[in-house]
Amino acid sequence: MSVDRQGDALPAWNACDLSTPGCSYRIQTRVKTASGTVTPIRTLSPDGAAPSWPEVASDDTGDSAVVWQQDSQVVGRRVSASGSLVGPLRKLSTSAPATTPVVAVTPGGTAMAAWTDSRDGSWYAVARRLKLDGTVGTAITLGSGSEEKPAIGVDRGGRFVVAWARGSDVVARRITSTSVSSTKVLTSPIAAYGGFGTVRLGVDRDGDAVITCHSGGGARAQVWASRWTRYNSGGTLELLGRRLSATGARGAVTSLGLGDRPALALDDDGDGMLVFHTVVPKSTPP
Repeated sequence: MSVDRQGDALPAWNACDLSTPGCSYRIQTRVKTASGTVTPIRTLSPDGAAPSWPEVASDDTGDSAVVWQQDSQVVGRRVSASGSLVGPLRKLSTSAPATTPVVAVTPGGTAMAAWTDSRDGSWYAVARRLKLDGTVGTAITLGSGSEEKPAIGVDRGGRFVVAWARGSDVVARRITSTSVSSTKVLTSPIAAYGGFGTVRLGVDRDGDAVITCHSGGGARAQVWASRWTRYNSGGTLELLGRRLSATGARGAVTSLGLGDRPALALDDDGDGMLVFHTVVPKSTPP
């Protein structure tokens, strides 16, 4: 799901057509406006493909980019603010298998997709622009990585940050319209028990980024994040949260009730919304 600055939303999903033999899957979208009206469903993927894991992001006025994995490649398509398709389906990856795509869009509409692909048995993090008119830029190989899903964000000036797991480290690079920064290692003071993964990031309007990750395995698995779940003393998943200020100060750990799979979004002023799965009746939410 992506929401523009007027409150119009574009969800993307993978639908099964039960009228076809073997349940033919397809990537679909539709716009739901801030007033609650919805546009017709549009299918983005071709018949006979094997699509999965769609990701979507929008610019200020609602022009969006949708990327997904299809037939061991990463592909993408632009969708206008009205919900109509812009340009043809574009293949973004240059080798296979390519997997776990993510996408971010600048306020003016330029999208950047990032993913991991395999070359001669080694994994690499790769990024590529998907422009407002549906054309694509040159693929940017960011560096060696892993099969783990990367993370991407963009500030109000159009500067992207991509972070990914690379062996015993989590690393990141910035991408502007004219340059790609050197690779920054983010985890050198942190011991990785079983390696790092579940990399996520958020970027504020000026380009400051907070990047979170998980280190697992052994006797000291830890979450390096501002929100997470854990099993409580009763054996039930409990949702936890804590504030992380712009200066890095951490607030108190707060129980948010029984739940799992949290997703968090904030506006420019720091107000936000948290959504998650819960195991309690909807009549008594946490």
